[in-house]
Formats: sequence, C-alpha cells, structure tokens
Amino acid sequence: RNSLSLKNPFRAYQDRKVVCNNKNVVFIENFVSKIEILKIYFKQNNEIRNSIDLISELNTFLKQNYSRLLILKKLKIEIAKNTVIKKGLESIIKSNRNITQAIVPVFELVEGRIAVNTFNLNGIKTLGMQHGPIGKWSKWRFIFSMESLSSTHRAYTPWKYLVEGNYIKKQFNEISPDKIKIIGAPRILIKN
Repeated sequence: RNSLSLKNPFRAYQDRKVVCNNKNVVFIENFVSKIEILKIYFKQNNEIRNSIDLISELNTFLKQNYSRLLILKKLKIEIAKNTVIKKGLESIIKSNRNITQAIVPVFELVEGRIAVNTFNLNGIKTLGMQHGPIGKWSKWRFIFSMESLSSTHRAYTPWKYLVEGNYIKKQFNEISPDKIKIIGAPRILIKN
C-alpha cells in the first residue's frame, strides 16, 4: 500500500490493476467463496460475545471508558478478516499438497501470525522475512513480540527468521541464533 493509493481512488484502481496482472501475486480471498466470506462477516460470533468481559476489564485497568460498541465492531471486523485469511490459506494448502515451505513477509503483525499459524499447523515450514528497516518501535513490535510468542505460542512463530543484517540478528536474545539467517534487504519490483 502506498499513500497515493489511499488518498486517490483512481490511483488505487491503477495500482490494483498492476498487481492483478502480475502472475506471481495471489489474492488469498479468491480461494474462499463469496458466500462463505459473507457468512464469516455477518454471523454472530462467540469470540465477539466473550469480548465484552475483556473490554470491561480493559476499561477498569486503563481507567477510561472506551465505547464497547466501537471496540466490538473493530473486533468483529478483525476476527472476520483473519478467519477469511485462514480459510483462504487452508484452501490453497489443500489444493497444493506439494508446498513444503512458505515465506511470510509481515509475520509479526496479526495477519502474518495467522498465516504462520495456518502453515505451521499444516506441517509447512515457515520462513518469517523482515520486511523493512528497524525503526523506533521495531524492537518492541518485532523482536520482543516474537520472543514472547516463541516461548508461549510456538505455532504462531516462524521456523526460521530471515533478517536484513547482523544488527537485527544480535537483537534477538531468546531465539536461538541457528533459527536466524541474514539475507540482506529484499526488495520486490513490480513493473507497470
């Protein structure tokens, strides 16, 4: 996503056409039927209902009154979106039994964790690729979150980490060095 596409719908349409014409790009949503996607987004969900207690606890802890309705709507969209990603990937895996490894570029974000988890649960080795330079929040968002997950929820962490350089490799304290491989700064070029 680039900012011009977000601000200008015509530019977004042009960018989408370029991506759609690239034979190396797969839209995960294309592997889930439109009816199934609608069912996922519109069905009532136990996870949403159970979130009411969590929101109450958060409001008490933060001493603020966040709108339950706003948070529940956001949760409903996030849970549905992640369910579509998971079902799409499961469909891709089912129709391509020869997949043995998968590279997940944004593995530390929620969508990436869903992808890593889906591949891991299907016996596919995941390679989590660092997708950009490390900035101010990266140590917390990238390093600490992966270290925490690796000790509590291994199915959400990649089999190996592909990172840009030695600096990042040294930042990991809790993940074994043999799971981290330096590959340099990968860049993908899309031609019009």
